[in-house]
Amino acid sequence: MDKQHPSFSESLPINPLVISASYFSQDCLEFSFHCLREEHPSLALIVQNLLAESRAEHQHNMQDKLIPLELDVHIISDIVTALSEVAQQAAQSDEHSKQEMITIHQTLLDWLLYAQSFLDTINPLAIGRDD
Repeated sequence: MDKQHPSFSESLPINPLVISASYFSQDCLEFSFHCLREEHPSLALIVQNLLAESRAEHQHNMQDKLIPLELDVHIISDIVTALSEVAQQAAQSDEHSKQEMITIHQTLLDWLLYAQSFLDTINPLAIGRDD
């Protein structure tokens, strides 16, 4: 890539929360796929493709279970919305164990943290400004 990096004085401090938010566990993505596949198959396919890419890249090192994500903000928003619906439906039914509810909640929190990492990088003063 021929990307110009800002000089050290122009760069923002590194936030470890943002870095960790950009990586998902394979288990979290698999559970996300499981939650999305019935009602949101197109989103489930996106997650499944991320898993497939990761498996192809790390087929010789299966211990590497953290998957870096670089998704469009609109896709992230759609996934968070869909998982919120899944969590709400699960909370209203008696079909899920306490452990399943905890896993659904943690998965939603992981996606929300990832979404928050995008919001943290937005400069509100730059919105609508043409450079």
